[in-house]
Amino acid sequence: PKYQCNICPRQFRNVTDYERHIRSHTKEKRYECEVCHLTFGLLANAKKHMVKHNEERPFKCEVCPKAYHFEHDFKRHKLTHLKKEGMPLSRLL
Repeated sequence: PKYQCNICPRQFRNVTDYERHIRSHTKEKRYECEVCHLTFGLLANAKKHMVKHNEERPFKCEVCPKAYHFEHDFKRHKLTHLKKEGMPLSRLL
């Protein structure tokens, strides 16, 4: 590896990964949401956040009225129904 972080032991082969890592230490947030002005260090995180401002929530719960933008949030929600007594697993699949 050519690039050594001077704050932690991480090493990187290319400058892009190294610079991205350095921003994690400095808390530099270069990307701002145009809707709510929340800031992010990584463009990928800013893009993921922007989806939340979209009205579309394609992952809808069959048991309750909740709906989600992201499948992983929806799956986590479904587990809450499993904890309720008497909820058959088949209702959640």
